[in-house]
Amino acid sequence: MSTITATFRVTTPMFLGGADGKTAELRAASLKGVLRFWWRACAWSHFGGDLARIRDEEEKAFGGPGTGQSRVTIRMIDTRMPHQRVSATGIGGAGNRYLGYGLAQNGRDALPEGFDVAVTFGIRPAHEPVPLLVEAIEAMGSLGGLGARSRRGYGSLSLQAINGVTPQRLNDLLRAFLPREPSGLPDYTAFSPGTRILVGPPGRPMSLLDRLGQRYKEFRNTLTDDKKIVRNSGPGHPGRIAFGLPLHLQHEVVQPAADITRRASPLFFHIHQTGDQAVPVVAFLPARFLPERAEVVVRHRNQRPADPAVLYEPVHAFLDHLAGGREFRFTEVPRE
Repeated sequence: MSTITATFRVTTPMFLGGADGKTAELRAASLKGVLRFWWRACAWSHFGGDLARIRDEEEKAFGGPGTGQSRVTIRMIDTRMPHQRVSATGIGGAGNRYLGYGLAQNGRDALPEGFDVAVTFGIRPAHEPVPLLVEAIEAMGSLGGLGARSRRGYGSLSLQAINGVTPQRLNDLLRAFLPREPSGLPDYTAFSPGTRILVGPPGRPMSLLDRLGQRYKEFRNTLTDDKKIVRNSGPGHPGRIAFGLPLHLQHEVVQPAADITRRASPLFFHIHQTGDQAVPVVAFLPARFLPERAEVVVRHRNQRPADPAVLYEPVHAFLDHLAGGREFRFTEVPRE
């Protein structure tokens, strides 16, 4: 068996359910599920959008009905996980509370930020490397996180070293996730030519997350047409659905029709720390929003979502809003 060793810093509180479903606990199984997500995100451009090939390669790497046991094993070899836990009700800042919507209501506790965990990724057989495994580890450690509300910056994992080597500069690492091919939207959340990544100014992790949450809340509140559409039940759908479903507006819930329960946000917030410096990272991974001919329910009426070019306009506007800020200004990572 060959191995890859990586060290991560947990930079924001991590709301992970343990064996009892409530007590926060970091487990290898949770890490593997997130790694598999980022492997799939990298695979779209690597395999030219060939879904059959992506499914085959994913089964070979992580196991499946046709291939049996996973070739990738994960073991935490050194963790300085603190014994204490933090409550969602104790997390200050209006922006932090906005991004952590639902955590306090559900009585969740979290692993506090600021500790490191070293992980070995085993590969068997040793002479057959797993494609994209290193890229997936790097994506997870520069854009991702674990636990509830991880797409809104909680549970952020910052890659500190891989096989004993410090990763390249963050912007250079992120630029590798901006492919030029294949054209068109992916069928699932993945890196594509439509991906945009922005990096903000340095600061303290939770302060950065709070400021990002405030900017996000302020921007969403500018989308006033959402309330008019819901109130009047006219044609169209609220622009905010592009940020994920279900969407709660006043006393109305906008959600997918039929048997689809949710559509996860294509927007990822991450707090990345290298040494004593942390920066916020925002990534937009556009993809097909809902299955073909799927609809959303607005005031008990089904509405067909707009064409993606129109649907994702509010998300692009939010990214441009971050890039156009004054005191809390983001810079977009350019393509090579």
